[in-house]
Order: sequence, then C-alpha cells, then structure tokens
Amino acid sequence: MPIFKVLVPTESTVRTTYAIEHEGSFWIVPGWLVQKSTGLQKPARIVRVDHIRRIKVSPTLGADFALDSPVPSILFDCSIAPAQDAGFEVRDLPPIVLNADGSPK
Repeated sequence: MPIFKVLVPTESTVRTTYAIEHEGSFWIVPGWLVQKSTGLQKPARIVRVDHIRRIKVSPTLGADFALDSPVPSILFDCSIAPAQDAGFEVRDLPPIVLNADGSPK
C-alpha cells in the first residue's frame, strides 16, 4: 500500500501529513500508532478526502500532492471524536496494519 505525503490546508495553516488509498478511496492519516518492537504501524485515524481535488506538487515542497480545499483542523486531533456533520467520513483505528516500509502486513 503506497503511503503519500500530502499538503493539507486547514482554517489557518497548511499541514504536511500522510495519505493512503484504501477501499478505493483516498484518505489522509493524521496520526499513526507504531509498535516499536515489531515496526508495525497502523493509522490512529483516517479521513476520507477523495471528494477534494488533489494537485501534483513539486518534490521541492516535500510532498506528493496538495489538497485543493481546506480540511477542518479538528480532524487532525485523534483524541477528539469529530462531529458527524463535519462533511468528512472519519474512521478511528481502522483495521489496517502496515510494515515499517508501508507494505501490508
């Protein structure tokens, strides 16, 4: 499973985060849970953003893509359950486990 770096605008800033393709959709990953002893990692949360246009950016920006529209910054705080009316599908602790290199376990 490829892991992408994405520039994501919010209300007040632009964040660099990771993204994955999962179940045919594009999801940003605001946080990861890493098991240090095995190197396995899993997303703490994924936020579906395939309804937002992705723009290919220059590698000098340190990312693969940028999103064309803002994402609410509250979705980046994995300790807060987002309101269902935020307009984004959010999944906490999805059943995705990856090796340190991003390949599926």
